[in-house]
Order: sequence, then structure tokens, then C-alpha cells
Amino acid sequence: MKTMNRDSFEIVDSSGHYQVIARPQGYGVIRHRDSGESMHSVNEPADEARSLYVEQSGAVKIASSGDTCAVWDVGLGAGTNAMELIHSYESAPRREGVLRLTSFENDLTPLRLALAHPELFPHARHEAPHAICSGGTWRSDDGSIIWELLAGDFLDRLEDAPIPRVIWYDPFSYKVNTHLWSVAAFRDVLAATKGAESSLFTYSASTAVRASMLCAGWHVGRGRGSGPKAETTIAFTPQAALAVDARQSLLGRDWLARWERSDARRPIGDLTEDFESAIRNHPQFLPS
Repeated sequence: MKTMNRDSFEIVDSSGHYQVIARPQGYGVIRHRDSGESMHSVNEPADEARSLYVEQSGAVKIASSGDTCAVWDVGLGAGTNAMELIHSYESAPRREGVLRLTSFENDLTPLRLALAHPELFPHARHEAPHAICSGGTWRSDDGSIIWELLAGDFLDRLEDAPIPRVIWYDPFSYKVNTHLWSVAAFRDVLAATKGAESSLFTYSASTAVRASMLCAGWHVGRGRGSGPKAETTIAFTPQAALAVDARQSLLGRDWLARWERSDARRPIGDLTEDFESAIRNHPQFLPS
């Protein structure tokens, strides 16, 4: 019998730039062969998706209350985040509103690999990801959940999506997808919210990523920890930052002081403005 310790893995399939990795705990993850980065690399994927994205964003609560909640799933990957949201809303005691989920992805290979291994990816046993993979859309029988795929580069497709209430920002790291973590990218995303009370959730707590968000005009706060990370990041549009919960999570002048001393203080991407002044004078750091 083959045995593996907790940190070991077995490659069970591969296609294109991706591999299916079987963990000894009985679940699978998708790894990017070129960079070595894995999707949900530390925690069980469904657990991380539930805690970091579904629960923290409150999307199910918003839709359950009777509103339409538009969620952007940036980086569909194997479909774990999207399907955890769908499972959560399907099991909600009330479904009075509509959950409108838009996933962005430029390569469906990770999803296809997950669908080929339902023994490692339980969410692949649901009809929804198969419909997305084959036709790009899925709707629940009662119409309370609408899921669509926008294929291609995220920044080329974001204007085709409904204005988001919630954004899950889950591409590979800035070392792999540099342009998606740049100041210019975060400006484009902020502009696409059209002044709405929108919040963005991501696994990254990088100083450079947070600096990029601040330079782009987002208000930036601390999110829940995940795996070895003590915290992740939540970004708010200026309108969303007015809420009490948002203000309580915002980075303060203690973070600004650490940023001043950091070797990673420069935002990501090409810059034409004085980023140091932009960050120091950001409204969230000014006396109220």
C-alpha cells in the first residue's frame, strides 16, 4: 500500500500547464506546472473557499435577504470557490433573492481536470460545473442562481459583467499573473464598480499588492487568516468603506509605518504618479 505523509503528494493526471495532485488527506488540488503554484495549496480547497470567500463576503446573506447579489469569481480555476458558493446558497433556509455569479477564466484546463476526477474534487459531482465547461452557463431550477462564464483575459471582459457587489480575486500570484495585480488593473476593477458599494476579497496579504490597491483608489483592510497566513486582504470601494464593519478592518497608520520601512513598498506595474504621496495621503490614513 502506498502511504504519504501530510506534506507529500501524488501526481495523478496532467494536461497543458496543469497537474492534478492527490493529497494524502483524500482531496485533490491543481498545480501550475511552470511556476509550481497550486490552487488552495495548504488547506482543503472547499474549506478555504468557504471561509475566505463565501462566509467572509456575506454573498449568501445578501441574496437570501431578497436582493440580487452579483459576485465576480476572478480566476475560476477548478471551480472550487464558485461551487462552494452554489452549495451554500442551495442549502440556505431562505432564497428570496438572486445570486448572480460571473466567473472569469482564460484556460478551462483546470476545470476539465477536476471534472475528470470527481473522487478528488467532490464539487465535480454537481451538474453546474459540467454545464459551465460545455456551454458557459448554468441556472438553478428555481432561477435563484445564475452562473455564467466569461472566457478570456479578465481585464478584457470585466465590462461585460454585471456591476459586482462582491469580488473574489483569486488568480495566481503576481509573480505569475503580474498584470492582474498592477495599479492599472485595480483601477480598471474599481472603475467597473461604477460607484457601487463593492468589496474585493483575496488571499494575498502582500505589501506590494496592498500598495497597488491603495494607489488605485481602494480602501484596504485585513481579512481572515488562511493556512499559515495570519491575515488576507479585503478592499473596499470608497462607498463601501463607509460601513462600520469596513472601517473596523481598515489598515491604519501602524501599517503605514511598516510600509515606510518595507523593501516591498513599491506597487506593482508601471507608475507615472508619485506613489509614495498617493499612499501617505490616502483618505483612510488621514485623521477623521
